[in-house]
Amino acid sequence: MNSSDFHTRARSLWVDTINQFASDGDATISWDDIDDIVRVMSPFMGSNKNHAHLPTGGGFDFLSVRKSVERGCIEFQVFSGSAIIAKPRRLVLERLASDPAQSFLMLELDDLPPAVARDDERAERARAWRQEELLDLGGGDYVERGSVDEEDIPDTARNVVRLFNGQVMLVTKGSIWNGASVTYSGVHDTETHSEVRKVIQEISDKLAEA
Repeated sequence: MNSSDFHTRARSLWVDTINQFASDGDATISWDDIDDIVRVMSPFMGSNKNHAHLPTGGGFDFLSVRKSVERGCIEFQVFSGSAIIAKPRRLVLERLASDPAQSFLMLELDDLPPAVARDDERAERARAWRQEELLDLGGGDYVERGSVDEEDIPDTARNVVRLFNGQVMLVTKGSIWNGASVTYSGVHDTETHSEVRKVIQEISDKLAEA
């Protein structure tokens, strides 16, 4: 499958999933209950079914979502043995009637304090990136990576990234947002979901007129 066919298929699947929750016209829908957030996000999960832009830059395909052992938190699997943990405040779905493939999800996060005490240098780095990378020995027993001898690490251990705050934006591959390199700098985290929608709508309208 070439790139064009792949993106066409990805956009079509994304629209089908969006339409499970908003199937007609422009729409803005939000959920703030954690069980609802997991339920709504679940159909969007999977390799090549989404691309999630993180608050301070970069992104991953989210493979699955579930409630975390951390109270009030959810977690996303990104690789085998690797997860992203965040405390959701609200999930917003923005559907664009004129080009539904440009529709997106914005997951707004509550503050999540660091799980591990650090020295000044590590604490400063975590604050700057608004996240921490830890080793979960199981059940939310977190330690700094490299602080445990290899032979003492259980088979159930995994790498986790805990997001302190911000917004996570999910789009489809082949969308306007995912195709622009500037969006990987975390620019979505500096705007509201309504402002991001306006930007996407304006670009989409210009492309339609070209």
